[in-house]
Amino acid sequence: MALARRLVDAGFGGFPLCVGGFGAAIRQNSADLCVPFSEIRRYTQGQMSEDELVGHNPLGALMVIALLAALVFQTATGLFAADENTFTNSGFLNHLVSEHAGTLARKIHVNFFNVLAVLAGVHIAAVLLYRFVKKQDLITPMINGFKTIDARQPKLAGMGQLFAALLVAIALVYAVWMLRG
Repeated sequence: MALARRLVDAGFGGFPLCVGGFGAAIRQNSADLCVPFSEIRRYTQGQMSEDELVGHNPLGALMVIALLAALVFQTATGLFAADENTFTNSGFLNHLVSEHAGTLARKIHVNFFNVLAVLAGVHIAAVLLYRFVKKQDLITPMINGFKTIDARQPKLAGMGQLFAALLVAIALVYAVWMLRG
């Protein structure tokens, strides 16, 4: 429980919520998320079938990138945000910026939450659309990182890549914790 409290204090309160998504993303080849515009156009014009896609479809890949970028941005602004009421709940790195910068970071942090909520809502709506209209279960693959397909199996990231991702996450948490002093 002490570690969980420290993660929340350090600005990583949403970390447990996105672990499942990161777990699935680690298994996904990150090159699949960098989709060329031609693939997006092909998919939106109906020229690409769902059967030829092992991982995310091109729009899903863009959504993953948008959600991860939004989470990073929200966390970064929260780390520098100033608490305008009590000044006891300021961001973990607030002491490194001026009062004006801390106030600005707080305003951006509070207002950007609405963007994050819209992205999450679109993501959930798309998953429900796939579940009930297209009759495809995307929830199980999002949690465990595996998608059942007919002909071929997806190429998965190795244990070395998983270990590297975990080391990076631990190093980031440790760096923020050390900066807090």
